[in-house]
Amino acid sequence: MATSESAELLVFRFRRTAVADELEKMLGHPTNTPLEFEPSMDIRTEAYGWLHDLTLRLCHRVDGLGARPAARDPGVRILENAFVSLLLKSQRHNYTRSLHRRSSAGPWQLRIAAEYIRANSHLPISLGDLCRIAGVNARTLQYSFHRSTGCGPMEFLRATRMERARSDLLGTHETTTVSDIAAHCGFLHFGRFANEYAERYGEMPSETLRRSKRFISSDANRELARR
Repeated sequence: MATSESAELLVFRFRRTAVADELEKMLGHPTNTPLEFEPSMDIRTEAYGWLHDLTLRLCHRVDGLGARPAARDPGVRILENAFVSLLLKSQRHNYTRSLHRRSSAGPWQLRIAAEYIRANSHLPISLGDLCRIAGVNARTLQYSFHRSTGCGPMEFLRATRMERARSDLLGTHETTTVSDIAAHCGFLHFGRFANEYAERYGEMPSETLRRSKRFISSDANRELARR
């Protein structure tokens, strides 16, 4: 790696087996030769911008853990999965052509993937996990999801998490906080979560929570009055 003397380097290390396992899930079959990436990346591409954003979020998440082991934090796992999947999709390697072959998934395969997302949206789910569940490669799953639902599988996952957060905010306990609910639903950047929530539902999540707590308090007072 050629750098200037004043350059600062940030290095991420992922287990080779973890990256290879994600690739095999995205391909839908085992690999025959070791994965080899091209040694450079065009920083002018949109994919590089996404990787840059994920890098900052991952650094922020790990720094915020303090003495807690990052390897045990589900938020770090979510970001790591996203980073590896995006790297495999965006950076050219010796399996790029196979990874981007496209066909159509069957309705039952899309239904299985969607049901898995709804049942496990609070867990760290990668694109490779969904490919393995549906039994198709990444390109096929993305193409078929877009054609069927108007969004990709990971966008569908994010929308499902948002719906779950909305439901939890409306039916929450009095001591619950917005950050607790967001984290439980798989959202790691609370500012981004709040903005997306407001755009989707027309109010901030804190407003939903306050309204829900008022209803809970009113119900409790009515119950006490009846007694």
